[in-house]
Amino acid sequence: NMQAYGDQSEDFHILLKAYRGMRPGDFKRFLDFFIEAGRNPDATDKSGKSLWDIVADHRQGADFIEIRRAIQ
Repeated sequence: NMQAYGDQSEDFHILLKAYRGMRPGDFKRFLDFFIEAGRNPDATDKSGKSLWDIVADHRQGADFIEIRRAIQ
């Protein structure tokens, strides 16, 4: 389900689902399309954290953060 829960940002929800379900290479392709569609790659959750803030603490998070940095 790609619909956000409650008042959570839809863009954040989609990014989080993609991150949880994709390998870095697949996520890069997804993120390219996501941005092309006018979506916000820096959307935040209800507490103001972006996906990048959250994955910074994950063992494999650095790969995903690097993908985001390369797109800027």
